[in-house]
Amino acid sequence: MTYCCSQSSEICKAREAYIYRNPAPGGYQSEIVVADNAVIRMLAFPEIEISFSELFLPV
Repeated sequence: MTYCCSQSSEICKAREAYIYRNPAPGGYQSEIVVADNAVIRMLAFPEIEISFSELFLPV
């Protein structure tokens, strides 16, 4: 999750999830950043969808 503040002291409540895939000795080969309203599918079970908005608490 990421929270940020603008220069005008307003609070941005942008929430993001980081997905790391394909581990390698030097780090992960793939990094995906998705917003909290995204829907993802697991590589192992592509028929299953997960909505991040259902996982996060309301802001």
